[in-house]
Amino acid sequence: MKKLLVTVFALGTLSFAAQAQTSTAAAKPELTKEEKAKLKEKQEQLLTASFKEANFTDEEIVKVSTIMQDGKKKRNDLKKNTALTDAEREAQTQATKDEEKARLIEVLGKDKYKAWKDIQKKQKAAETAQ
Repeated sequence: MKKLLVTVFALGTLSFAAQAQTSTAAAKPELTKEEKAKLKEKQEQLLTASFKEANFTDEEIVKVSTIMQDGKKKRNDLKKNTALTDAEREAQTQATKDEEKARLIEVLGKDKYKAWKDIQKKQKAAETAQ
């Protein structure tokens, strides 16, 4: 009887430990401040490169940057708003993204916007391939 209890206890402990390891392995790793700074710098470099490759004028760069910053600020405000349900937050976030896209198309024109987005997709594909 003792052997049976010890065996059941050991198996229970092992299964619990195995389950704990898989759930922590799936968690998103926290980035240090240095890693976040490097990531942000890399994103800025890619954005600047996409502006150049799409032949944006200085005026377009300023307008696009302003639109993107405004959209980011609105989305961050939505994330912080705890009064909203997840569905409401998702709907408002999507509406903000749609508004940002419309403003970008208004500034750049449909063809230039599409070319710029294609460049960004190529950059993202190249980053994930590394």
